[in-house]
Amino acid sequence: PITARIARLVHPEARVRCEDYTRSHLPGQFDLVIGNPPFSDRVVRADPVTRALGLRLHDYFIARSIARLRPGGLALFVTSTGTMDKSSTTARDHIAGMADLVGAVRLPEGSMHASAGTEVVIDILVFQRRDTGAAPGGAAWIDLAPVQPASSDEEDDEAADTKSPASPTIQVNRYFAEHPEMVLGD
Repeated sequence: PITARIARLVHPEARVRCEDYTRSHLPGQFDLVIGNPPFSDRVVRADPVTRALGLRLHDYFIARSIARLRPGGLALFVTSTGTMDKSSTTARDHIAGMADLVGAVRLPEGSMHASAGTEVVIDILVFQRRDTGAAPGGAAWIDLAPVQPASSDEEDDEAADTKSPASPTIQVNRYFAEHPEMVLGD
């Protein structure tokens, strides 16, 4: 409510709604959605359309927002790595049923510390809504792929001296595995 009042004061020409997003009656057909969904493991069960999917709050926010776009509309989100890296593909499959991933950037841990006081690693995701029945396009991003974690030069030197085995691989979203240039930091 406080943020909504501030927004109304700063933008008196705008229609500002302060309501539960799961119960909001938005008409749809937007050209652009920009969002910073709340990061949460809470499962949204209030929406009868997606209840059976068991979407986490941030994934629900992304899916519901994309569903309100017109075909060709764009959506940009700042979200946790959970959207792209969780082992379950349910949320990604649901989102991919409506939109293509145009691109993504993974920001390094601590990049939001100064402005938000958080140390989490975050992703910036860009989607484009497809026409109903149109074939999916864009980059592969549904499943995970193994990658070798980064190590410091000191660890590399030590490993070379002791002939220790390589560190185990980790699972990350296929998009980031195939586009390491889109991952900022180690």
